[in-house]
Amino acid sequence: MPNTIQAAIDSTVLWIKCWANRLSTNSIPDSNASVSSAKPAPIHFQVKFQPLGGSTIDLEGLKVIYLKQPNVDLTPRVKPFAQPGGIDMPDALLPPGDHLVRIDVKDSEGRVSTTSFLLKIAP
Repeated sequence: MPNTIQAAIDSTVLWIKCWANRLSTNSIPDSNASVSSAKPAPIHFQVKFQPLGGSTIDLEGLKVIYLKQPNVDLTPRVKPFAQPGGIDMPDALLPPGDHLVRIDVKDSEGRVSTTSFLLKIAP
């Protein structure tokens, strides 16, 4: 069963779905979080873009950032799975641990929307 979170941001609504028995989603980061170096296992990761006000999504403005020190730009890895309707990665590899991710998306009117979320991957 998928876990789903919704984030309404400015001109766009993002739906984030993840299918995996070892996944939970939470929008509040845990300050005691640590990332394990255990072997990653695939999950099905989906983000749905829902532009508002008749605009469309401009994929050139898409940025996906793993928020850690230093930040890691995941955009080149995610972009092949992105379409104007969203992101669909059937076999995203994530190691166990907590992963804080930020997605920036721009619409055809030039408005940028941002949301951050925490993916908790169980071992």
